[in-house]
Amino acid sequence: MRTVYSRSKSKDPLNLLINLRTPHLLGIRRISVNLHDMKKMQKYLGCFVLSLYALLAIQCVQTPDSDMQAPVPVSFSEEAYVSSVMLTSTFNHIGNLKTAGFEVWQEEGSKLRKDGVIEGNTVSVVFTGLDPDTEYSYVVYYGNGEDIRLSEMHSFRTQAEPEPELEPEPGPGPDPDPTPDPDPQPVSPDMFDPGLWKFLLKNHDADGDGVMTDKELESIEALDLSGAVLDSLRGLELLVNLENLKMDENAVERIDVSANKKLQFLSVQNERYLEEIVLDNPDLYQTYFTDLPELKHLDISKCPEMYICEWWNIPLEGTVDFNNCPKLHALRFGGTHLVELDLSSNHLLCHLNAPGNPDLKVIWLWEKIKLESLEVDQQVEIKYK
Repeated sequence: MRTVYSRSKSKDPLNLLINLRTPHLLGIRRISVNLHDMKKMQKYLGCFVLSLYALLAIQCVQTPDSDMQAPVPVSFSEEAYVSSVMLTSTFNHIGNLKTAGFEVWQEEGSKLRKDGVIEGNTVSVVFTGLDPDTEYSYVVYYGNGEDIRLSEMHSFRTQAEPEPELEPEPGPGPDPDPTPDPDPQPVSPDMFDPGLWKFLLKNHDADGDGVMTDKELESIEALDLSGAVLDSLRGLELLVNLENLKMDENAVERIDVSANKKLQFLSVQNERYLEEIVLDNPDLYQTYFTDLPELKHLDISKCPEMYICEWWNIPLEGTVDFNNCPKLHALRFGGTHLVELDLSSNHLLCHLNAPGNPDLKVIWLWEKIKLESLEVDQQVEIKYK
C-alpha cells in the first residue's frame, strides 16, 4: 500500500487529502480524509492495515494452483484377447474430469478413438475388431472439455488365434490289408449357394481344374468368409472337417453349423441381417460375436466344451442357458438386453466381465466360486447358490 499526501484545493492550508492506493481486490481506489480527523484515524489505521493484509492472504489461499488439482492417470492395465482388448486406467481423482478415453493404433495404421466409461476413479473401454497376434500402442486422453491432455504411451499385444489340438499319432500295429483309396468324386455345384461355390473354387480348388471334389472339401479345416458378400451358407454342412470359421460383413440371415461337428472356433462380426445361429457342436470351445443387431436369442446348450464366450453389441433378450457348459472359463459381453443369468453350474468360471448391459438385474453364481476378474454395472445384483 502507498500513501500519497497532496494539498487540497480548499483555502484551509491544513486540509490535506490522503490517497490510499490499494489493490483492485478490495475495490477501493481513493480514501479522502481531513487532517483534523487524523488523530482519530491514528487509532484505527493500524487495525486497518492488518485487516488489509489478512484479506490479501485469504485471497491467495483461496486461489489454488489449477495444475495441482488436475486429474492424472496413475495406473494402466490391458486385458487382450484374440480380436479385442479391455483397457483400464485409474486416476488419482476425478475432480472436474468431463472427458476420458483411449486412442489405439498399430505401427502402420489409423488410430481408433473411443470415449471411456467413468466409474469412480476408473475409466475403461473395450475395443473390438482388432487383428490377432498384433502389437498395438495406446494413450489415455482426458480433460475438462476444453483442455485435453494425453498420458504417456503404453502397448499391448492381441492373442494369436488358437491352434487346433493335434490328434496323437497311432502306435505301430499290424499292417492293414492294402486297399487303394477311392478316386475323388466331383461335387455338384447345385449343392451349394452360388456365392459360396464361387468362393470355394477360387480359394480351395487344389488342382485348379474348376471342379470341387469330395476330397478337396474334406481337406478344408479353416474357412474365412469375411467380405465374401454371401446371402446363404447352403452347402457348408459338406465341410465335415471344418474346425475354424470366420464370418464378417455378409448378408446372411441364418448361420447353421450344427452339421460341422468338428468346429472348435466360431467368429461372427458385422452381420447386420443375421437373425439366427444354430449350434450343435460337441467340440466348440470359443465363440466371438459382435455387432449383430438382429440376433435376439442364442442357444449354446449343445456345446459342452464351451470355454470362452465374447459377445458385444448384440440385442440378446431374456437369458442364455449355460447349464450344459461346465467348462466355461471366461464370459465377456456388453450391449445386450439380457435380464438375468444363471451361472451357478459353471464352477470353473474365472472371468466375468459384463459392462454396458442396462437391463441386466441378477447374476447367479456358485457359492464357492473363485473369480479372478469381475466387472458388472451398478444395478446388477450378484447372488449365490
